[in-house]
Amino acid sequence: MKPLAVGLALAAAASGNEWACLALGLGAWAALWRGVERKETLWTVLAAGASAAAVDLTLARSTLLFYLHPELAGLEWAVGPSVARGALIAVALEVYLYARRSRSSLAAGASAGLAGFCFGLLMDALGVRRGLWVWNAALIPDITALEAPLFVPFAWGTTFAFSGFYIHMTARIKRRLPPIARPIGSGLMCGTALGGFLLFYLLLFWSFAGRSM
Repeated sequence: MKPLAVGLALAAAASGNEWACLALGLGAWAALWRGVERKETLWTVLAAGASAAAVDLTLARSTLLFYLHPELAGLEWAVGPSVARGALIAVALEVYLYARRSRSSLAAGASAGLAGFCFGLLMDALGVRRGLWVWNAALIPDITALEAPLFVPFAWGTTFAFSGFYIHMTARIKRRLPPIARPIGSGLMCGTALGGFLLFYLLLFWSFAGRSM
């Protein structure tokens, strides 16, 4: 795990300033870049981070999430928080790859899932508390932890618990893909899964909230 990258990404959310968030998020990626041992891993984490940015943009355009301080006037999406989130996503994947060296796929998935849950919870709680973004209370179930909607860390945790699936799925079809496409495919599958699990847990938590009313 890359503690410097994690610290910089969380500091980005805690900064409360869009430009400081962007600078610290880029610093987290720089720390990741220096620590990556294999080029294939680098492409995987870059693709996962890029697809996560697409998820952020989708949330903003669907009015589920409002960025309060975009870097440029008129934008509905802030780049800094997406860069910081992408770094944490990359670290969560790295947790799986590192744990897989000495543990079973199930144990490595559990480690990555726990890391993802913690990253999702802390990142969202810090960003909300420091005023970088706010969730649309009319569309989000009132089930929270540390002032952040609880469906977010559940989605992160579940996404990275299945890290092995994204990696091994592209390995199974590697003969049909050029070498560069394999790690990129794993990263894109990871980011797409995050978007899917966010929607799944949003609907699931809404059903719980509806029953309690």
